[in-house]
Amino acid sequence: MFRDYIKYKKIKDVKYIERFTKEYKKLTTEEKQSGVDMRKQIIFHNGKITDTICMGSHFDIKINGVKKDDSKSFLNLIQEKMYESEK
Repeated sequence: MFRDYIKYKKIKDVKYIERFTKEYKKLTTEEKQSGVDMRKQIIFHNGKITDTICMGSHFDIKINGVKKDDSKSFLNLIQEKMYESEK
C-alpha cells in the first residue's frame, strides 16, 4: 500500500558511520516499555550483528523491540542523512 513512499538508502560514508555508531552506543534503555508509532526503520549491520532500529517522526526509538530513551542528537543524525539531497 505504501510502496511508493518507501525510500531505501545504503550508507557507505565512513565518517558518518563512525558518528552514527558513537551516538548509537550512547542510547539507554527506557524503564517503561511502550509502543512506537514507527515512521523510520533503519537496518544497522555492525560486523557480526544486525539491529533493527524503529523510530517515530520526532521521538521514540526501539532497537530490536526494546524501547530506548529519546536522543535528540541521534534523531538529528538520522534526519541529516535522510533529508540530504540526492547526488
